[in-house]
Amino acid sequence: MPLVEMHLLRFMVVATYSGYFGLCPNHVGCGVYGSPVLTSSKEQASGVRLDPLLQCHFLTDDPAELWTLVLSDPPKNNGQTFSPTLMTSSSAAVHMEGQWWVASPPHTNVGAHDNLELKSKESLTGTDDVLGSYTGIRATWTIPQSKAVSGEVSRSIRWITTCKSFTSPTSNGDGAVVFESEFPDGASRTSPPNAVSSDGVLSYFPAVSSFHGLDEILSWESEFISPVHGRTSTGIAGGPVVFYNATSGRNMESEQPRVLIASPINHFKPSSNTASEWRSTGNKDENETLWAMGTAATITSLPPGFVHRFMMFVPNPSDLIGITGALDRWGRLMQALSSSRKSKISKSPLPTKQQSSVGTRVADVTVSKLQLQTDNGAQYCFCTEDCDTKLLATLHALEHNAEAPRLGSLSFQGGWWQNPKLHTSGCAPWCVSTWDANTSKFPSGAAFHTAVGLPFQLYAPYFCMDTPYASDWNLMNSDSSLPGCSGSPAYAFKTPAPDTAFEFYKWFMEFGQRTWGMTSFEPDFMHQNTICVREFLENVSATETWFQGLSDAADHAGVAMQWCMATPGDVLMAMDFPSVTNFRVSTDYYYGRSWDIGVSSLLVWALGAAPSKDTFWTSNQSDIAIGLGGCPAGSGCPADHSAAGAELHSMLAVFSTGPVGFGDAAGRSNVSLLRAMALADGTLVKPSRPVTAADVTLMSSAWNHGPLQQPQDNGKLSGFILVSHSGALSQQTYPLGETAAKDVWGWYVLGHQLTEPWQPAMADLYPRPHANTRLVWRRFVMEDQRSSACRNGTNASLCVSSSPPILPAATEGAEFYRPSLVTASRVCPESGWIVVGSLRYFAALSTNIFADVECTKYGVAITMAKFSSTKENPSIEIVVAHPCATAASSTVQYITGWQILTVVGTSGQRIALSNSTQWCT
Repeated sequence: MPLVEMHLLRFMVVATYSGYFGLCPNHVGCGVYGSPVLTSSKEQASGVRLDPLLQCHFLTDDPAELWTLVLSDPPKNNGQTFSPTLMTSSSAAVHMEGQWWVASPPHTNVGAHDNLELKSKESLTGTDDVLGSYTGIRATWTIPQSKAVSGEVSRSIRWITTCKSFTSPTSNGDGAVVFESEFPDGASRTSPPNAVSSDGVLSYFPAVSSFHGLDEILSWESEFISPVHGRTSTGIAGGPVVFYNATSGRNMESEQPRVLIASPINHFKPSSNTASEWRSTGNKDENETLWAMGTAATITSLPPGFVHRFMMFVPNPSDLIGITGALDRWGRLMQALSSSRKSKISKSPLPTKQQSSVGTRVADVTVSKLQLQTDNGAQYCFCTEDCDTKLLATLHALEHNAEAPRLGSLSFQGGWWQNPKLHTSGCAPWCVSTWDANTSKFPSGAAFHTAVGLPFQLYAPYFCMDTPYASDWNLMNSDSSLPGCSGSPAYAFKTPAPDTAFEFYKWFMEFGQRTWGMTSFEPDFMHQNTICVREFLENVSATETWFQGLSDAADHAGVAMQWCMATPGDVLMAMDFPSVTNFRVSTDYYYGRSWDIGVSSLLVWALGAAPSKDTFWTSNQSDIAIGLGGCPAGSGCPADHSAAGAELHSMLAVFSTGPVGFGDAAGRSNVSLLRAMALADGTLVKPSRPVTAADVTLMSSAWNHGPLQQPQDNGKLSGFILVSHSGALSQQTYPLGETAAKDVWGWYVLGHQLTEPWQPAMADLYPRPHANTRLVWRRFVMEDQRSSACRNGTNASLCVSSSPPILPAATEGAEFYRPSLVTASRVCPESGWIVVGSLRYFAALSTNIFADVECTKYGVAITMAKFSSTKENPSIEIVVAHPCATAASSTVQYITGWQILTVVGTSGQRIALSNSTQWCT
C-alpha cells in the first residue's frame, strides 16, 4: 500500500452471548479465539463479572494492528456462529502544527516525515466515579524532536492516547471501552485545510477502516435530530452511531441483533464524526471504509490539558434487549455521567427545583398540561392584525364548551419578530428585534397576557441585525458566508458573546417573566446558531460556555426550555441542563410530514428528555387556513391536514410525552380528540415512555427504511410502526423475564401509512415481555364511535382478543393518514384478571390515571393516580376483564368465559377486586 494511503486506527470488536474473557499478560490478546480464559473462583462462585465484557488491547506485537477490542466467544443466531471480528483499523492521526501526524503500530513504517514517535507506553488500573474499575494502556506520542530542532514545527508536542476497559460500567453486565485523546501541552494550527465545512475531525481517534458483520448503521444528524440509516452521521451536526447486524428482530429467543453504540462522552459540541480519510495526497482504497470520531476539524487550537473522551458501549448480549434496549442502557449510563458533572459546571446560585416526570428535568407546564400554540402551521401564526382578539376568541370558545379540557399555557410566538418599527431587510428568518409589544398585531400590548390568564411560552431564536439590545450588550455577528448559512433570507443575526450569555439571558428571561408571564422559553434554529457563528466553529470552548450561560440563566429564573431545530450534540450537552425539558423532533406542521418522529425520539428519550411534535389541528380546517396563514398560499394545505391526519397528529403529540399544543382556529376544535388526550383539568394523559420506532422497522430485511418511504412491491413493510408503554418505571430496561410483567401494565402499538396489513407481535414491544406472559389486545376506537362491546357484563371476547389485531393497510384518499392504535394489557398470571384501561384516552393505561396496577392471587389491586378531584375530574371509568369461574387460577381457559366489569375510580383511591360470583352475569 502506498505510504500516502495510510489507513487509520484499526481496532477489532468481538461479540459474545455467553462466557467471560480474562485479561492476558501484557495485553497480547490471548483468549480471543478459544484460548484459556482466566476466571477466578470468586467470580465463578458469585456470578459477578471481574473482567471487562468489552476489552481494549493496545500496541501488541501485531505489526498490522494498533488497537484490538474483544469480547469472549462469538454469538450465535439461529444456530449460526458469527465471525468474532466486527471492526478493524491500523493507525491513528492528528493534525497540529499545520500538518498531519501519524501514530502507528510498532515495526510499521508509514513515511518518516509525518510519523509521531512513541515515547512511552504504560499499563493503567483505576476507578471512575461512574463507570467503575478499569484496566488500560496509555501511549504518549510526540512530534519528533528533529522536526522542532530543524524549525519545521515550533515545538515538540505530546499527544496522549488512552484506551480503558471497564469491568462493570452498569449493573447489567454491559461492556464499555473509553478512548481518550489528550493534549497536555495544548496544540496550535490544528484545523486542516478546507475544514470550514465542519464535517471532518482534527484527530482520528478512534477510527475504523473495515466493518465485519455489522451491516446496519443508524445515526442522527442536523436539525430536529434527524435520523440517518445505512451510513454514519458526519460533522459537528452528527451524533451517536449505532452499529448492528440485520435480523428480522421478531424472535425474542434467537434473533436479536448484536449492537455497539459509539459516542462522545464529553465536549459534545466540538465533537465530530467523519466518513473521510486524513491524507495530504493520494486516494483512499475503495475496498475499505473509514469512519472516525474526534475533535471537530474547524477548531484552530486546543488549550493545555484538553482531553476528549469517546465511548464504545455494548449491552450484555445474554439479555436479548434489541436496539431500543441497548439505547436505553447506553442512555442511562450517559445520564449517570452527566449527573457526576452537574455539580462541577454550574456557575450561578440556582434555586431548588421540583423534579418532573421527565428524568431529572425541571417541572414544565408545557409537558404536563394541554396547550394552545401559535407556531408555524397554527392558524394564527401569521396573523397581522387584531391577533389578540382572534386568540382570545379561540380561548373563549374552548372555555365555554363544557366538554373541552382546560388549557395549561399559551405558546405565544407571533407578537414581535416582524416589528415594523425596528425590523429591516437582510435579517435571518424569524429573528427577534425586541420583546416589546408589537401593537400593530396586538393592540392590547402586554395587557394581552392578563386577558389570557395563562402562563406563556415565549420564543426567540436569535436577534435581528437591527436589534437595539446590541447597544447594551456584547453581541456577536453571524457569518452568512459560512456553509449552510446563505440563502434568501441568509442567516444574518446577532447573538450574545459566550462570556456575556449568562448575564444577557438572565436579564432577558426576567424581562419575559415580568412583562409576559413567561414560564417556558423556546430558542429556535439551534443548529444555525452554531454553524453560522465563526467563533463557535473555531473556539473549542465557545459553544459550551454559551450554552452553559443560557442554561444557568434559565435555572436562575426558574424557566423551562424547549430547544427547536437542535442537533444530536445539543441533546447530549443538554443532559447537564435540567431546564431543557424537551426537543422538537419533527419539522413544522405547516410543511407536512410532522408525523415522522419515531426514530428521532429514540435518541431524545434515551438521553432523558421528552421528544416534541410540532403543533397540529384537531380537525380539517383547510377551507380557512390559507386565508389565516395556516397553509402555504401557493401549494395549499398538505395532505396530512385532513380529518384522518388530525387523529394521527393528536395521537403522536400525546404519545411523544412532550408538549401537546394544537393550533386551531376559533370554534374549529374537535373536542373528542382533546378529551382523548387530557383530563378535564388539562392534565395530559400520556404514556410512560415516548412512542419510538419499533426495532423491526430498523431492519432493512423487514422494510424499506429511509426518508422517501416509497411503497414497495417486494413484500417488505413500508410505513411506520411505533411502540410505547405505561408502567411504574419510565426509564427502566428489562431483560427477558418477569420484571416486565410486573412493572409494565400496558403496551401500545401505533401504525400509520402502511402499504400492507401488519400484525404486531410480542417481540415488537418494549420493554419486551417474557415469552410466557399472556396479553390481551384492544384496538382503539374514538369515544363517539365506540359500541357497547366493552360495557359492564358483556363477554370480554367482544372487547379484547388474545391475539394481536392486524393493522390495516392505508387506503388512498382522505383516509390515508388514519392511524391504527392497539393496546396490549397483561393478564394477571394467577387470577386471570385484566385491567383494560380507561377507554376514552389514547393512552388508556397511563400513569396519569393509574399510580399502580398490582396482580393479586385472586384478583387485581388498582391504585388511582392523584389528580384534581374537582367537578372537572370527579371520577374516571375503568374497564377490567375477569374470569367467571368457581376457582381462579392459571388453568382458566384464556379469554373464554371472561366478562367485562366497569368500575369508577377517584383521585388516590385504591380499588381491590377479586373473583366473586357477584361480578358474573
